[in-house]
Amino acid sequence: MSNITEQEILQKLCAEIALITRRPIENICPDAPLGENGIDSMSFLELLIFIKKEWSIDFLSEGLSPSFLKDVNALAERIREVLHS
Repeated sequence: MSNITEQEILQKLCAEIALITRRPIENICPDAPLGENGIDSMSFLELLIFIKKEWSIDFLSEGLSPSFLKDVNALAERIREVLHS
């Protein structure tokens, strides 16, 4: 799992955000904030649960800096950092 690239993480995050928000994946913009991609507080919890199941990263316990939530790219980058730490 540690060999996963940031691009692969980003693709999985975008697919999950599309599923959660019921938007076409083409409408998910990695450079846009999560809120602009349709993620609200409840769907954010769904996304955190997905991250825990997919990569065994528990951001609910560890917490996330606001900089990691700037956009989908930043979140993917943080996941990659945790996987390689």
